[in-house]
Amino acid sequence: MTLAPGTFQKHPFNTLAAQALSDAGRSVSGRFKLFFTDPRAPVPTKVKTTPGELLKGSADSGYKIYRGIYDLAGNEVHAEARLPFSLDAGSDWQRELHSFGWLRDLQAGGNELQRAQARTLISDWVINRKHYPDCADALDVTARRMIAWLRHAPFLLAKAGERFEELYFRSLGRHVRFLARHMPFAPQDMARFEAAIALSYAALCLDMGKGAHEQAFSALSREIECQILADGGHVSREPAVVVSLLCELLPLAALIEKASIEIPPALVSGIDRMMPMVRLICHGDGGLASFNGVGKAMSPAIRAIQEFDQVDGKPAAHARYSGYARLSAGASAAIIDCGLPPIPRFAANAHAGLLSFEFSEGVHRIVVNCGAPSEPDPRWARLARTTPAHSTASLNDDSSSRIADGSIINKLAGGPLHIGPRIAECELGNNDSGTVFDGRHDGYLRTHGLVHERRLWLASDGHDLRGEDRFTGPQNTAEKSEDTSFAIRFHLHPAVKATISQDGSSVMLLLPDRSGWRFTAKGARLALDESVYLVDRPTPQRSLQIVLSGFAARGHMINWAFKKITRRRKPAAPRETTQQLPLLD
Repeated sequence: MTLAPGTFQKHPFNTLAAQALSDAGRSVSGRFKLFFTDPRAPVPTKVKTTPGELLKGSADSGYKIYRGIYDLAGNEVHAEARLPFSLDAGSDWQRELHSFGWLRDLQAGGNELQRAQARTLISDWVINRKHYPDCADALDVTARRMIAWLRHAPFLLAKAGERFEELYFRSLGRHVRFLARHMPFAPQDMARFEAAIALSYAALCLDMGKGAHEQAFSALSREIECQILADGGHVSREPAVVVSLLCELLPLAALIEKASIEIPPALVSGIDRMMPMVRLICHGDGGLASFNGVGKAMSPAIRAIQEFDQVDGKPAAHARYSGYARLSAGASAAIIDCGLPPIPRFAANAHAGLLSFEFSEGVHRIVVNCGAPSEPDPRWARLARTTPAHSTASLNDDSSSRIADGSIINKLAGGPLHIGPRIAECELGNNDSGTVFDGRHDGYLRTHGLVHERRLWLASDGHDLRGEDRFTGPQNTAEKSEDTSFAIRFHLHPAVKATISQDGSSVMLLLPDRSGWRFTAKGARLALDESVYLVDRPTPQRSLQIVLSGFAARGHMINWAFKKITRRRKPAAPRETTQQLPLLD
């Protein structure tokens, strides 16, 4: 077996000072690079073209909004006869409300009353905008709101009247100037990226004058080059961010092509890199694997992206810079997190799941991580980020990354600090029998004196997944420590039924299609325990987890395997022959 060159990652904390200096330089130089800086710039008077949208609205959701029910960010609020912008239902709910993405649902209803309601809500927002919470003026919220208003312009402006048109275009002009003035001073994060996308849409859709699209495309190209890694992942390592960005960048590229303008090379390159990344981090059911803040599988968005993709290529096997790997064979796939936490600015949703994996066969997920809560729940969000909430090994139920979060830390460092792992290595290899993944990290070296190593092997037919976990460390580490225990968890999807054998040596797994898998292990105690699954669930759903436990020792090895149970065909009755064939073992 030959192994591909390994990935060696060093912890990014040493880049914080450089990042801070870079931000300061951008803040100063931004004064000379403002877009549309003249406050007397002409107000747009027409929408030249309308952006497309990959995601389609829901008529049922639009009818609920018409009745005053706003189901946003996992929180359903009944506004009744009140206007929703004055309600306080949590910051996530308010951010989504003021982003106006729900206009797609009102438009999906196709009702004149819903069209009139959409105009009323926008008019109320514009008239009373000074009384809204600070999140309404956040850079990313403003960018999403402007894109939504441009995207649904035909729906909003049809038979609208001069009064609404004047209000609509004056507010759009104010949005453009706000984004252009604030973007150069903002830290380089997702808000800057979304502002650059919104300004690019505005330059194409509105009559903003000559050269507007060139300046906007230049800003967008800089954000793509800085935030999209060479393998197509985002610097935050959040799979959901890649999907969300493609939902905006793909229609933008189509709109530029429609306008007979050269598509920026950075945009073309970014999309070309991101598409294989999406295929890498998706299961056979078309949804995202639950790593690093994934609370929704985003299956509709991914289907829309795949329909847009004309290449339909194979998933990448190893995203070296993003820190993900994939073993695929037959209908089976194992997706592995093998990357270090991002720098604090992009670590708001980062989990301590190093060397965790998810395993699926076809459309059925078998081994999963707990994921992130869809509803804003600080308690579940905190627990979901810990290592025991992932299908990997933990020592003394501690996390491989200790997450330091809080208002003071966020102000000083720009986001949560992940303290612990400094080195992550992984290698992928192939042979005639299957594919091998080798990985290791030092997240427990300082606290427990041990390094976690994991090897996974997936057979070429996809019916056999074997694993090997062991703990290594410096030579002075004790051979066995009664104070350090390990637990290797395999969280099961709620649709999987699991039964432990009477002697406790194996676990039988039954999938929804009635196919079966058998789990066995040696080198640890085997147990079946309770777990929860948070992805795409309004409340945590009960599930099960397989747990291998014991005392950690340097060099101690734990072997385990998932093997598909194949039904043996009943042999046909032998024909009478004069010559007997030898029996095969």
